Amino acid sequence: MLRPREYSSRSYNPRGTGPSKSYPTANKSREKDDMVGLNDKFVQLIDKVKHLEDENKKLETKLKILKEHEQYGSKIDDIVPHLANELEEQVENLIQDQENLKAELLKKEEEVEDTRKKYENELLKKAELENEFVLSKKDVDDGHLRAVEQVLELEDLIGELDLRRVGYDEEIKELESQVQNVTVVLKDNGTRSLDMDNIVESYKTQYANMATRSREDVEYWNKKKVRKKISDIAQT
Repeated sequence: MLRPREYSSRSYNPRGTGPSKSYPTANKSREKDDMVGLNDKFVQLIDKVKHLEDENKKLETKLKILKEHEQYGSKIDDIVPHLANELEEQVENLIQDQENLKAELLKKEEEVEDTRKKYENELLKKAELENEFVLSKKDVDDGHLRAVEQVLELEDLIGELDLRRVGYDEEIKELESQVQNVTVVLKDNGTRSLDMDNIVESYKTQYANMATRSREDVEYWNKKKVRKKISDIAQT
């Protein structure tokens, strides 16, 4: 008796596209194993069909030989049709199983293709997210550098403001000293008939007002500049 030919799931592919590609996930590995199993079943089914066809041919040959011998007579004519019907029924069942396996194999291949597309889309999304992260990190770093620069500028302005305050305080003290000197000189010269006290007080008031306005203007300007820097830093 002839033995059925052996087939391998690696060498048989209904679509002729070569072995299925594997993917680095558990689901992809499981799907590949399912496809390999279906392929093996498909190959086994084909082997069974060919085996039954071979058996049918052998029976037909035996029938022909038996018919040539008169001793088997009419019994052969009754047995052979029955066996032939059984074999045909088995072949039809195997063909139906073959169609079912083809449909199942096609479904698995479609699932593998869908999984491959999803995997490629996930890789694309991952690359886009990585690019967005790099750009966002660059923006954050640039903003941090700008904030540091503005803080340093603010510290310089505060130092300049303090220095100007000290300078204007010294100028006010000097003006007050000059006014006091004028007052002393005028008091020593008591022979004048003019009301020098009022004149001195008037000059003192004018000097004080001028010094106060100058200091207020400088403080206002510096405070305005400082507030602007603080607002810029807060916005960054």
